[in-house]
Amino acid sequence: MLQTSSRFRCINPDKLRAIRLQLGWSQAELAKASGYSERSIRKAEKGGSLNLDTINDLAETFLKHGVEISADELMFDIVSVARTFVESYDALGARMLEACESQLSSDFEFNRTNTFNASELAGMKPISNWVGLDGFRTFLHLFFRVYKRKPNSLTPVYLSNNDRVAARYDETLYYQGHKLPTMWVNLHFFFRGSLICQIDSEFNYLEIARELERINKSS
Repeated sequence: MLQTSSRFRCINPDKLRAIRLQLGWSQAELAKASGYSERSIRKAEKGGSLNLDTINDLAETFLKHGVEISADELMFDIVSVARTFVESYDALGARMLEACESQLSSDFEFNRTNTFNASELAGMKPISNWVGLDGFRTFLHLFFRVYKRKPNSLTPVYLSNNDRVAARYDETLYYQGHKLPTMWVNLHFFFRGSLICQIDSEFNYLEIARELERINKSS
């Protein structure tokens, strides 16, 4: 289970690199000025996570050299990025990428860890792995062709640890005008630098599948 007590946080790599270049420093020079290894600076500028003490020391180093920035401003808030993804889905549905596409890597993967999904109801073979932004667009098109939902109805809970976030919420979907059983959903977000590179989705598919089968038999 993910916990929130870790002292490691993801760095905002663009912000860190911009300040270093503003000061005219190389990665080695920033490492020397802050008292850390060049390897740590390289890791941070690739979007890696650093200890909170290290981040505070970097902010103090910049402050000593005339750049006013807080430790919070140096950090990359992965929970906010995950929240944007969920809120975009909740508000915009099939058009969600209009609001969050810039936060997904070009090779983004969306994995439905349960085998049952909308592709079956759309007359396709079961698909559990949707690769790339175009692949995810295809999933959204199929999902909202099969299901209807009430916008702005989710109340997710978020947990984070280093470079991972988990979001849990309950959702109600409608199929051919029939209200389906409430579905719990767990989304597991994985990051590469400042971008979401993978999301694994879990939900209570057996109960939903039984109800869909009943609806289709009675139609």
